[in-house]
Amino acid sequence: MTKASSLKGLLCSRPCAVGVGARDALDARLIELAGFDFVWASSFCISAAHCVPDASILSMTQYLDAARSMNESTQIPVLFDADTGYGGTEHVAYATKRIAGAGISGLCIEDKCFPKQSSLLPGASHALIRPEEFAAKIKAAVDVRPKSEFLIMARTESLIAGLSQNEALDRGYSYQEAGADALLVHSKSSSPEEVLGFAQAW
Repeated sequence: MTKASSLKGLLCSRPCAVGVGARDALDARLIELAGFDFVWASSFCISAAHCVPDASILSMTQYLDAARSMNESTQIPVLFDADTGYGGTEHVAYATKRIAGAGISGLCIEDKCFPKQSSLLPGASHALIRPEEFAAKIKAAVDVRPKSEFLIMARTESLIAGLSQNEALDRGYSYQEAGADALLVHSKSSSPEEVLGFAQAW
C-alpha cells in the first residue's frame, strides 16, 4: 500500500483521522513518533520557520522543498497545504504535478483570493473567489494528477469569511462535483458548533 492510498483509506475508514501541522522534517518525524495518522505540511508553519507572515510570500518551490523532506523522513502520509494553488488553473495544474511527483500523498487548496491572508489573523481580508472559478481549479488538479489515489482536498473558507452555512454547503457541493475527494471546512469560532453543524448538514 502506498502512502497516498493509505491516506485515502484513513479518511474513509475512521470516524476521525488526526494530522498535525509541521514546518520541517524534524517536526514530521516527531509527529510520526507521537502516533498521529498523517502530517499536514502547513504553509503557516513553513512560513513561520522562514520568519514571514502566512500571506503567500514564499514560493511554491520553498513549500515543496520543506514538504519533500517531511515525506522522505517519515512512513506516514504527508498532506500538502497548497494555499490558493499559487494562481489560476494553470498554476494549480503545474503545482499538482510537482507535488505528486515528489511522492507526497495529496494536496489541499482553498477558495480565497490570491495572495491570501492567514485565516486567523485579526482584521485580515478574507475575500473568496467565485465558486465556479475555484471548481475549475479543482478540476485542473484532478485532471493532471498521475494516479487517482493522490488526494485532492478542497478547502472552503466560507465560514472564515462570515458567509452562511448554506453558502458554505453550496460551495462544498460544487467542489465535490468538480472532483474533490475531500472537503476541509474551517472556522475561527472558539466553539466547535459551527463546524459540527456543517458536518451534520453535509
